[in-house]
Amino acid sequence: MKFLHLSDTHYLDNYQGEFEVFGIDYEPHEKLFHALVTFDFNSVDFVVNTGDLIHDGGVEDYQALDRILRSYMPKDMPLYYVLGNHDNKAAFYQALYGKEADEGLNYVVDFQGYRLIILDTAEQSRHHGIISKELEAWLADQLAKPSEKGTLLFHHHPLLIGWEPGVIETEISDSYLDLLEESDVRGIFTGHLHENRHAMVRNIPQHTAASLAFGLEQVGDVAFFTDQLGYSVVEVNDETIDVFTKTTNPITERYKQQRL
Repeated sequence: MKFLHLSDTHYLDNYQGEFEVFGIDYEPHEKLFHALVTFDFNSVDFVVNTGDLIHDGGVEDYQALDRILRSYMPKDMPLYYVLGNHDNKAAFYQALYGKEADEGLNYVVDFQGYRLIILDTAEQSRHHGIISKELEAWLADQLAKPSEKGTLLFHHHPLLIGWEPGVIETEISDSYLDLLEESDVRGIFTGHLHENRHAMVRNIPQHTAASLAFGLEQVGDVAFFTDQLGYSVVEVNDETIDVFTKTTNPITERYKQQRL
């Protein structure tokens, strides 16, 4: 099984200088379109976007992003969404489900023998993530019975790491870590940090994908916003999880073609 892991697209139909606060005077539409048009969607089984789908926008922005992503994908390819701290739950549900709701987006998908679990670690107007006791209990119910080939978790905020040493981006309990350790979870996939990161969470590999809107780099106690963008392609089989990270901006030059 192979999937495309996008994150932190921060899409807006019209940015109107929205990113000037980051010292970035540009609109990343062109960068997003370049990544999509150059990717071979026939090489993967599904696509997942791990949150901050849009940048504090509304219904029209969610509809536009969904329309854009699907226009590059094969018609029947699954597209799974995760909500992040810049997402508006009510606008998301109205845009994609046509219903009035303001609840967490938590769901389970059975895919080729694997169990995919999407968790909502975001609370409105809160930058950091949280696994509440209620969400922990819900996940425990889902994990009570092992799946055929194991479970993959997807949520926006990473576990046990942050931009700075000692700064944790997701509030969790020790019992939550025990739950993961004793379960059939084989991998955790997140976003939020706007950079490719790899960590172990109780011996479970966690991959954090780069952003397709803007990058972040921490040097000491200073954070820099950058134009480094990317995504990840993940291949999972019975024995391994192979994560290939792709930098889409700055654009990589290709010089000589060689058959492998």
